[in-house]
Amino acid sequence: MSSRRTFIQKSIGLASAASLVSIASMAETLMNAKSSRNNKAPDNAPAPPQITILASDPKTGILTLSDKGNTKANRGDIITWVIGPKSEVSSITAIDMKKIDGNDNIFEDLPHQLGNSKNWQGRINPSLPADITQEIYFISWMDNAKPPVAHTFDPVIQVNA
Repeated sequence: MSSRRTFIQKSIGLASAASLVSIASMAETLMNAKSSRNNKAPDNAPAPPQITILASDPKTGILTLSDKGNTKANRGDIITWVIGPKSEVSSITAIDMKKIDGNDNIFEDLPHQLGNSKNWQGRINPSLPADITQEIYFISWMDNAKPPVAHTFDPVIQVNA
């Protein structure tokens, strides 16, 4: 008998313990199933992509990204965009699919800002059809000028088959 079951039985008596143990077991099973599918990669899987903005060119709107603007990801990966300290980017204001013919949305939900941080995050749709293998997206960003000026850059995410 598990220590949890023994504790419950001793605490409330044997009569109602069986039903509580059953409920607790079901809850634990559901919680474990949910946490195992919530972004937990196998131990041998590569870390999900993190894209760091290393530099910017306010004249052209071009960003220098750690992955050279071509991210490789798997279905279900969470991608995090981080503004590097010397990038001259003050903030990201949006990340979304570029509206062009033949471009498909690969994200489960729109990428979003992480709380009050400058970082953004988006999850590749784990149910993405096999024939969708890339997305051209845009990053809307603000430079460090006074006042800040808005720019847009269009990198690519390739989804592994």
